[in-house]
Amino acid sequence: MDSEERKILEETLKLSRENHRLLRKIQSSARVGRIFRLIYWAIIIGSMFGFYYYFQPVIDEFIGAYQGLLGGIDKTQEVLGNLPGIGGILEK
Repeated sequence: MDSEERKILEETLKLSRENHRLLRKIQSSARVGRIFRLIYWAIIIGSMFGFYYYFQPVIDEFIGAYQGLLGGIDKTQEVLGNLPGIGGILEK
């Protein structure tokens, strides 16, 4: 092996080691990124369940009020439908 071939071989070895080091860094960075992405989504999904648990009584109260409003509207329509004068005017 002459000196030029040896020089090329040493340079190739140096580049190979540098590539290996960079690939390890990229792999490590990707692994850390996956872990943080998992934590990110766990926080988002967990906070959604937490907000629902925290605001569930308020949501139930709004649903009850809405159902009561719909029931009142139904009763009002029923009463107005039973009145001959007002029911006929509203239909026209």
